[in-house]
Amino acid sequence: MKAQTQCHLVPCGKKFRHEICILQSGFARRENCIVARIGTVKKLLISCFCLTLLSAQAPSRRVEVPEARLSFVLPSEMKEVPVRGVDSFVLAYESPALKLLIDYGPYSDSFRSLPEGAEDCWVREELIDGKNAKLVTYRLPRGTGGHGPGFPYFAGVHFADLGRGPRLKLTFAASGRSEAAQSAAVEIMKSIVFTTSRSRQ
Repeated sequence: MKAQTQCHLVPCGKKFRHEICILQSGFARRENCIVARIGTVKKLLISCFCLTLLSAQAPSRRVEVPEARLSFVLPSEMKEVPVRGVDSFVLAYESPALKLLIDYGPYSDSFRSLPEGAEDCWVREELIDGKNAKLVTYRLPRGTGGHGPGFPYFAGVHFADLGRGPRLKLTFAASGRSEAAQSAAVEIMKSIVFTTSRSRQ
């Protein structure tokens, strides 16, 4: 049985993006995503097979983070790099195409505001391993990026309530060189499993 749900988006400047997601067999599969931009005459139909293609083509591993009581699937080419947190537990992973920062603590970024100049903004509520999350994607002008110039494609997820007390929140923030890297970041975020909510299958 298929259930269809409308994604809730926020506008970015004069550009909007609209996507219809199909929920099937307990996980989200994006099929025939319709992308429309108001103010332009173009209408582009894209067939998305992100979940299937990324899992089939890119070798990956599941990373366990006992300090934050969670795990997630990470492409094998992404390596941990040194990073120091001020008032949170933080981790960072990098590859030539993608940079990922994980922040677990009381002041994790909730993406209340987006950077000036951001385009193709997409914000929606997502259910990941049974917990409510805010999923955000956008693109910055070339030459800029959340993790430095050359990484303009941003994806982030924020968990405001982990059920571990009001001071513990979680944010994954990633910047990629391409739209494909951005899609890979979203799949990393959707793979998060909290060890206190259920055991990994």
